[in-house]
Amino acid sequence: MTEIENKALALRYFDGEWELVDKECRCFLSGDMPCSGWMKAHEKKALGSILKTVGPVTTTIGDMVAEGDRVWVEWEISAKLTNGNTYNNCYVYMFRFHDKKIVEFKSFVDTLHMYRTMDSPEVRGEAGKRQSPLTSVTARIVADAPDQIDGNE
Repeated sequence: MTEIENKALALRYFDGEWELVDKECRCFLSGDMPCSGWMKAHEKKALGSILKTVGPVTTTIGDMVAEGDRVWVEWEISAKLTNGNTYNNCYVYMFRFHDKKIVEFKSFVDTLHMYRTMDSPEVRGEAGKRQSPLTSVTARIVADAPDQIDGNE
């Protein structure tokens, strides 16, 4: 698959083509909410129930960057929730494709906004252990703590 074809597949996912998700797809959701961390895609489907909406859900796609089998997408969502709150959140997704299927994706989101707007035990329950989204390490850089935070020396 070319990078352009992978971008097109990512857009199809946002348009509701869930069959693009491989049955063994691994998913990651940022944060330490009960619904955060690594899971299989079929477990993540259950998380759709936390976004209980009234009326339309608007998804706006921003920049998309592809490299090899990966596509990074920035996007926003806006919806009125059944609890009366408005959910306006920003995400960055990383999709990894193989044979025209999504085999892995990572979702980075403003979890504080989720906590403030959603009345759901999957969001507001006891915090879990924070998991790393890294699946490989390119480099590890250790720096001494600066004496002054403001950059003046």
